[in-house]
Amino acid sequence: MDTNVANADCPPALQHRAAHLLRGGAMTLQTFLAFCRFVALSGLVACNNYGLLDKLENPGAGEATEKFTNNYYIFVSSWTTLGAMGGSPYAECNGSTGAARADCACTRAAVGRGLRRSGTHVFRAWLSVDGAPGPVQDARCRVQGLGSCTTNFPSPWYNTQGQAVVNNFNGFETGTLTIAIRFDEFGVDQGVNDVWTGTVVGGTAATTADCVDWTDMSSGTGRIGNRTFASNLWTDNGNNTCGNSFRVYCVASPAF
Repeated sequence: MDTNVANADCPPALQHRAAHLLRGGAMTLQTFLAFCRFVALSGLVACNNYGLLDKLENPGAGEATEKFTNNYYIFVSSWTTLGAMGGSPYAECNGSTGAARADCACTRAAVGRGLRRSGTHVFRAWLSVDGAPGPVQDARCRVQGLGSCTTNFPSPWYNTQGQAVVNNFNGFETGTLTIAIRFDEFGVDQGVNDVWTGTVVGGTAATTADCVDWTDMSSGTGRIGNRTFASNLWTDNGNNTCGNSFRVYCVASPAF
């Protein structure tokens, strides 16, 4: 048996099992020692009191599968980010840049909270790209995810408190919501009210106000909205510098 395992402050049954798993490469010594510290601190007499032995043998087993919904949701990100959209907690999104990076984070957040309609459903950030240097991408079109963005989807979009923010997709374009978006993916109404949008009333791109296609985190400017407003200020509330950290709106795409 590995000397470090034999000397660990953990019950013999777990020591023997850990030695087997270590030899097979199914776990690391650091993982085993972390469990032993937990056992020692909690005063447990056997690691399987809380299914720890099973978790060591079957990592990931018993984890909850993603839940789906029949609704479309919109939420304010729980994280804040500079204008380059790199502030999310999802490392897997770091391979993307600009608005696509924010889209990735929005979808990952929705997965964790059961806000998607299916396993292929995506969320997109309510961000416009003004076409300098890249092509124009209006938020209303990006979110729809279609070649054309003239379709009015009839379903309502809800905030994470179950309140209808708009009665159909056109509601995002008129500038006035039924109720403020306000809440994050956890249903929490938390601080930092400003939200990056790059978008004016109508769901179209603000001119030269997208932090250089959402890649600048210093001296450029980006259009912002305010999550607490239902008036047009929710998306069009002036500009701010890209070195500030604000939230993003995450919107369920009607195309999935």
